[in-house]
Amino acid sequence: MLHYRITPINPEAHLFEVVLTVERPNRAGERLYLPAWIPGSYMIRDFARHIVTLTGEDSARQPLRCTKIDKQSWQCDPAEGPIRLRYQIYAFDLSVRSAHLDASHGYFNATSLCLSVADQAHSPHQITLLPPPREYGAQWRVATTLPRIEGEPWQFGKFEAAGYEELIDHPVEMGTFTRHSFTVADIEHHLVITGRHDCDCERLLADLRAICAAEIALFGSAPFKHYLFQLTLVGQGYGGLEHRSSTSLIANRTDLPWPGMGDEPTLPSGYSQLLGLCAHEYFHSWNVKQIKPQSFIPYQLAQESYTTLLWWFEGVTSYYDDLFLCRSETITIEAYLELLGKTITQVAQGSGRLKQSVAESSFDAWSKFYQQNENAPNAIVSYYSKGSLIALALDLSLRLASDHQRSLDSVLRYLWHHDGQTGVGVSEADLYRAIQTATGIEIEAQLSSWVHGYDDLPLASLLLPFGVALQAQPLASHSDSGGESAPTRAINWIGIRVKNRPQLTVTQVLDQSPAQFAGVSVGDRLLALNGLELTADNWEQRLNRLPAESEAMLTLFRDDLLLQLPLTLRRAPDQVWRVELLDKPTASQQQQRQQWLRPPLSLP
Repeated sequence: MLHYRITPINPEAHLFEVVLTVERPNRAGERLYLPAWIPGSYMIRDFARHIVTLTGEDSARQPLRCTKIDKQSWQCDPAEGPIRLRYQIYAFDLSVRSAHLDASHGYFNATSLCLSVADQAHSPHQITLLPPPREYGAQWRVATTLPRIEGEPWQFGKFEAAGYEELIDHPVEMGTFTRHSFTVADIEHHLVITGRHDCDCERLLADLRAICAAEIALFGSAPFKHYLFQLTLVGQGYGGLEHRSSTSLIANRTDLPWPGMGDEPTLPSGYSQLLGLCAHEYFHSWNVKQIKPQSFIPYQLAQESYTTLLWWFEGVTSYYDDLFLCRSETITIEAYLELLGKTITQVAQGSGRLKQSVAESSFDAWSKFYQQNENAPNAIVSYYSKGSLIALALDLSLRLASDHQRSLDSVLRYLWHHDGQTGVGVSEADLYRAIQTATGIEIEAQLSSWVHGYDDLPLASLLLPFGVALQAQPLASHSDSGGESAPTRAINWIGIRVKNRPQLTVTQVLDQSPAQFAGVSVGDRLLALNGLELTADNWEQRLNRLPAESEAMLTLFRDDLLLQLPLTLRRAPDQVWRVELLDKPTASQQQQRQQWLRPPLSLP
């Protein structure tokens, strides 16, 4: 038995105190470590660097030497049990991946606070949560899906997990959050919101209920008995992380629906994005938490765990997140197609898609996708975005080949019932076999070429039988993200992305662009074009007032060196995509589109 007593000991200094008791330590000396990463976020984060102090004591309350043996591990001297380790952790990362503590709230993932006892990972792990030793601590409550063994619901108390892997899959929020509930398929769902807000919670709960119902209907059953959305509100921020019966979310306060927002068919973009994030993390309850890569069983938390399958576990999930907004009628079909156009545009605007496959992107997530530099658009492809387009192509292909009798929905249901409930991970070959078995359609060669190849996908021809047209159009600006109507006039394009503070500074230079040919580099501060000052407000206007294909002189600072670079302007390429309904679809196209985007849903 392992026991952790966790106290937000000094919120103003952002310090948690943990007392770990090991009842029966290894007689040769116990080895402990803190994970280097957290499942769902594929980057080495070295959580142990936040440990401020660590001391040990034996059963006689005498000092026990604990020697640090690497960046995240300690070796304790041999001792009779129980032994205790007391340590403090600095928690000031306001994200979903780590831990954060101040006078307003506390949040943690156990990967950031709970040392793992190397040879007791499968023993029961208990946690006692205590309030901060402050007057305001009496007002704090606790939100977590960790199984409770002592204390009243939503209060501090004692909790237990069957092992370390379960322990780290239940994040904890503590503070003065607001709490709301709804039920889907006889499963209670809770939403806790941390931070000041003016949310129309009735609207948010209704939309979440519809999305959750659509997802449960697809799989036929849920892998949890209750579910918790933990939402933290900030002035500027966005992110989510999946867990087995909960998700941690961060969003802007302004993303929430507000009283009086109305029932316009087009949702505000921030709210649509928040609902998509909720749908994405909820879908992960099946796809990655239950159906998971072979290499993640068990998780190797001290170092990277490589897989070529993130295109499936993140890409397929990304395909379904917006799709479920449409299927649940939270957004219109037109709004869904606009979001799809933005995804296609995002992939098309990076030449990295021609150099890296989604399988390679998955494998290199640790060193490339999660550690992107200024050359990322020219070197890598997102396994989220292109993976979602591969999922779209696969879904449409299966539907067309089976006259809508089979689809990607069928494959996911098969995986859930045959693999997701067995605790056995899947390989790429297992996925191909599941598709073949679930649909009776042989598509391995085609899918493998999409996953391991560099060619663009045949989306236009696949969408047309569904009464949907895919059209390329010129960029309307250097920041055009696609999905919307074509500009009335093509712009002059030089192929850069910029930030406006403190000066107009180049952040990216795209492959085969006029700026790259002219020798513009990331970090250059743009000053003038043909002798006229460039600012954040006017630089594109200055470009567009010049004749197409004309020469111009760009003046800039590189470090402290003033440079003038001759630049040849080019008309904007067709790098944005619009996805729209055909004006006069056939009856067959309408029927196929309805079966894809608005199929009948039935809850178990």
